[in-house]
Amino acid sequence: MMLQEVFIVGAAQDGSMVIELENGSIGNVPVDEIGGNKKNNKAFNMIGGRTRVVEDGENYSRLKAMDIMQKEVGTLKVGQKINVTPIIIMEGFMVVEAFGHELYEKVKDISLNYISDLNDDFSLEDDIEVVVQSVNPLKISIKDAAEEKIKEGLKLYKGGRDWLGEVVANTDMGTFCRLPGNLQILCYPVKWARQPRKGDKVILEIKKIDYEEGKMWGAIKKFVKKVK
Repeated sequence: MMLQEVFIVGAAQDGSMVIELENGSIGNVPVDEIGGNKKNNKAFNMIGGRTRVVEDGENYSRLKAMDIMQKEVGTLKVGQKINVTPIIIMEGFMVVEAFGHELYEKVKDISLNYISDLNDDFSLEDDIEVVVQSVNPLKISIKDAAEEKIKEGLKLYKGGRDWLGEVVANTDMGTFCRLPGNLQILCYPVKWARQPRKGDKVILEIKKIDYEEGKMWGAIKKFVKKVK
């Protein structure tokens, strides 16, 4: 049976999955052939994403495709970097598809950056680089792969300089801002009448950089553009 990558374009009332094949034709994956964790509205939550299926009579089977892919897990090595496909993204967690396995990843295990809603940083169209932590059972780390990129990106920055940033979130700890390269910096709280809001563009000064931990601290100097 040949694996086919498809787009998930709909969910029928009976819970089955509607898919679009590479040739543009529409197919159906019955609810019993979706595979993985069986939860209500699973097909609905996967709309907009990608998965792999095999032809199964008049329909298609994701379950059988997962069985085929799981046989390739033995080729992986601990520490190896691979790409995984997100199939469900919610505010505080995501489910990714990797070699026929569905892996549940909480927001705290995904990035060194502050993330209030995973939908702001990831989409179902992404290919996410991860590091293999274990082969049997299969475990991966999104954070480990992201941490390496963040620490490498920090080498471009030095303290005492002013940068354009975008506010990600205003919290009790301070204001998290995004810098070029998708790096984040935590800025000290400000005592202004109008507090920073998500989406504001600001000028900030980098006060401290911890290259080992992959973290930066700074201070917001002024607004460049305020969201309404």
